[in-house]
Amino acid sequence: MAKAIPATPGVPAGARELILEQRFAARLSVLKQVRASVMSAARRCGFGEAAAQDIVLALDEACKNVIVHAYKGSDEDIVLRVFELPDGILLELRDFAALVDPAQIKPRDLDDVRPGQLGTHFMRAIMDSVEFLPAPDGAGNLLQMKKKREIRDMANEVTEMDDKLLVRLSGDVDLEHCVPVRQLLLDAVGRGRDLLIDLSGVTYVDSSGIASMVEALQLASKNGTALKLFSAPDQVRRVFELARLDQVFGIHPNLDAALAAGD
Repeated sequence: MAKAIPATPGVPAGARELILEQRFAARLSVLKQVRASVMSAARRCGFGEAAAQDIVLALDEACKNVIVHAYKGSDEDIVLRVFELPDGILLELRDFAALVDPAQIKPRDLDDVRPGQLGTHFMRAIMDSVEFLPAPDGAGNLLQMKKKREIRDMANEVTEMDDKLLVRLSGDVDLEHCVPVRQLLLDAVGRGRDLLIDLSGVTYVDSSGIASMVEALQLASKNGTALKLFSAPDQVRRVFELARLDQVFGIHPNLDAALAAGD
């Protein structure tokens, strides 16, 4: 019989929404699946591949610390929650082991070259904040880690996502900047795979930017592939609505909705 898990708190202050909640057994064999889930969540929060991989590493090390040091191999549960922040990501990891003393959890001196004990160093080197908070109802430990997106993570980029391509646009997509955006989109369409275009980082779009996306949509249709937009800020969606193109493109609220929508 599964062990009852006390209720977790609501969305932390400042968080936009809960995008991942996962309860799993404290076993090393399940961490591969957990890493994949966190990778997807980091991408959804607008992180590029390198930064997303770093976040996965930090979370993985935290999980292994719980499994090895807190639970000491006993078959207990861990609860992971991931929240999207306006400027990044927040991860909460809760266990139900004996209370730990945060003052005793310190990274070792890197000058002391020897195996092991690097997990805490990785966590603190990667994340902007790593802290233990009082667990709800006083049961176990609650680790909270936050990371902000850096400017370089918001650059226009194309990454592979299973059999699709995920395109992230950012900044002003206007007459001054539409040439590289147009080329990025046409090159991506030319690879013959469905495109998912994340607009969450776009701060401004004008008729030239819209024209680049229409051209990419037409080429995708000609090639028999799909092109979907998602996470458009209100001011960006308004421009599509004024051009009566919001229904043509089918702008989806988030990545999950875009993936679930039919072609």
